[in-house]
Amino acid sequence: MLAAVRGLGQHAVVFGEPGVGKTSLAHVARSIVANIPPRHFGVRIQCSADDSFASVWRKFYAQALVESDIYPGGNQRDLSEAISRVESICTADEVSPFDAYRVLNIVGRVTPVFLVIDEFDRIPDYVARELFSDLIKNLSDNLAPVTVVIVGVSDDVGGLISGHQSIQRALTQIPMPRMGSDELTEVLNEGLASAGITVPGRIARRCVELSQGLPYYVHLIGGLMGEFAVLDGKDEVQNVHYIQALQAAVERTSHTIVQKYRDATASHRSDALYEIVLLACALAETDDLGYFLPSAVREPYSVLTKKNRRTADFIRHLQAFCDYSRGPIFDTRGEGRQTKYRFIDPLLQPYVLILGFVEGRLSGEDVDKVNSI
Repeated sequence: MLAAVRGLGQHAVVFGEPGVGKTSLAHVARSIVANIPPRHFGVRIQCSADDSFASVWRKFYAQALVESDIYPGGNQRDLSEAISRVESICTADEVSPFDAYRVLNIVGRVTPVFLVIDEFDRIPDYVARELFSDLIKNLSDNLAPVTVVIVGVSDDVGGLISGHQSIQRALTQIPMPRMGSDELTEVLNEGLASAGITVPGRIARRCVELSQGLPYYVHLIGGLMGEFAVLDGKDEVQNVHYIQALQAAVERTSHTIVQKYRDATASHRSDALYEIVLLACALAETDDLGYFLPSAVREPYSVLTKKNRRTADFIRHLQAFCDYSRGPIFDTRGEGRQTKYRFIDPLLQPYVLILGFVEGRLSGEDVDKVNSI
């Protein structure tokens, strides 16, 4: 991302699953470029489902006013005047890509602009996305002192940006994968160390395994473990604090995730096994995009039920999880025997694991057996 900032005419697109840290990356980059020469004027816009191309620029103007008040550079007066000049353009009913180019160029001539357009995938209008492509091409062709960073949920750049093929040359493509075990362990250890608390390697490993590569859950469980350790007067996390943290994490999980789980596993039959099959899916080995084959569910399901299982024993459950009556909570890729499945909301996957521990369907020994297969 910083390479895109240094390259005049270059912009960036950050893409990946929800919850992997895309917005955090943009925040860190914005802080860096605002505080080292040449200082950039950083503005972040959060898109919503009712946004159009024009409404994004109304948000830009409002946020630019806020950011100009705290801009650390030495030309705040010139910056404020430039923002005032673009008010009429930003607040017009219709805004064209050239209008937006003028806005950014006017402000950029005072100080370089670092513009983050976050949650870009939420903009429903295909035409609006094409207009952003036109804007990026205009900025790049004219070497405007502006870096635009598009951030959104997608498997690839094509899922976010459409329009000119030539803008691919002006875009630094930044895929955000799930974090690795070493990275998450560092997050956990450094976070607790800032409060003077250590965590044994065994407990740290369990916490990282449960997070499934998503930093949100490492922060949640790690913070709760530290909280319970402090309340207990300890400077090292103990197993009881880990258990308490898991129980509290279930209670603090968003209502949206909880409701998705309930909808997916609801059944009037006690032998329906939706909960245990979903838990096996959460343990299944996935590819780089988070998809798993039914065959990858067979071994975790066998471990959890302590009985050798075949794909036929649970394939109807996988298909049911793709039905609107249960969410859906899976999307698919491929057909027939090559069909792959993936959690639509990645944050549901660790919740399934944590709840499995809390309610006794899953143990650390089970996880070790699955990992050793």
